[in-house]
Amino acid sequence: MIQAYFAKTGHSPPFIHEESFLRSYHKMKMSNFGKVRRTWLGLLNIVFAKATTLSNTQHVSSEERIEESGVFYRRANGLCDKESRKNISIELVIAVQYLLILGQYLRGTKKSVQAWTLYGLAITVAFQLGLQSPKINRGFRPLECEIRNRVWFGCILLDRTLSMTFGRPAIIPQSYVKLSLPSTSVHMVGNRNENATGPYLDAMYFTATIKLYEVMYRIIDECYGQNLGLEDSPGDTETISLVLGGD
Repeated sequence: MIQAYFAKTGHSPPFIHEESFLRSYHKMKMSNFGKVRRTWLGLLNIVFAKATTLSNTQHVSSEERIEESGVFYRRANGLCDKESRKNISIELVIAVQYLLILGQYLRGTKKSVQAWTLYGLAITVAFQLGLQSPKINRGFRPLECEIRNRVWFGCILLDRTLSMTFGRPAIIPQSYVKLSLPSTSVHMVGNRNENATGPYLDAMYFTATIKLYEVMYRIIDECYGQNLGLEDSPGDTETISLVLGGD
């Protein structure tokens, strides 16, 4: 199921390093999952939940997939329940990864409104980790720095998605986006070709998505006043003019 996750939703956006994740999983499995952080087990189970919802096994009905994914979701939620999330270990980037994927999962269920709260918590933890800071990220090894960069951009994309979906103000303003775009020379997901040197398509797609969402952010800002409900927001005619004019 891990490979199924990375083959599908793990590309959008690609903020988990597949090779490292699989290596950790096999290591934990060999130790019978002893002395494993609850956050990591929560991340593993929500990955299973997300992968199960995307399964296309012919002999399994959609109702059965939903039921099975719900088991993994409840297990993940039990490992990182509401009380645990208040004290979640802020030194772990996987805490943000867990919250982002949990939010992605909930967006596809009847609990989609809860995703907004989870993303808010994910962004709070990201700030505590300093993921938004180029200076802090440069203090990490190249791969870890790239993962931190991508997790931050994952926060940005999902924040703007919910801003558009629910008609609410974005939490992260454009002025906070100071990191370099994802590196196309770092392999994150998919089968690795030892002879390949890049550019990797997942990073190219991620970068294009980031640029597209910046355009969307500016449209919401210029045409809808960041969904703040301002009295002087542009009227329909002015909004159409702004969009068609590309301003």
